Amino acid sequence: MWCFVRGDASQGARERVHFVHGDTGSQTDLEAAIRESGCQCVVNLAGCYAWWLADPSQFGAANVQATANILAAVKAAGVALVHVSTVLAYGRPVGATDSTLGLSEESAFREDASPGPTTSLYASSKQAGDELVRQALSQGIKGCICYLACCVGADPKLLSEEKDVMRIRDLVEG
Repeated sequence: MWCFVRGDASQGARERVHFVHGDTGSQTDLEAAIRESGCQCVVNLAGCYAWWLADPSQFGAANVQATANILAAVKAAGVALVHVSTVLAYGRPVGATDSTLGLSEESAFREDASPGPTTSLYASSKQAGDELVRQALSQGIKGCICYLACCVGADPKLLSEEKDVMRIRDLVEG
């Protein structure tokens, strides 16, 4: 397995995992990594996730421009792409209805529904990146978009400052 990483590629080295240092802002770095790895498929896990950032341009750089660079590198190499996104990027599907928050079945997420308005800069930047991928898939690039969901509940990972991916406590406490 090959992993394209920011920062020191030797950190976290594992047996059978090869790390390649690079920048998703550089199509050249991405193309070189694909050539070096000899991979047949790229799994795009890159992204900028946060509830808020002092510099909101980071969302576009990581979730839109990096996606464009990855698409160009994948196309140049002739390999497939699995683009990992979030259901938040789908927003409120077009045609969704709301009867005082008792949402109808039409508001449920369906991949055949058109994405609608989003609720955050993160989600709108992911939606824009996803649209680039949808266009590339319609133009012949092989691959798919995988929409990950988030379940909020009593899971201790959602409450632990050390393990919390979503940082919900930070959001709630301001």
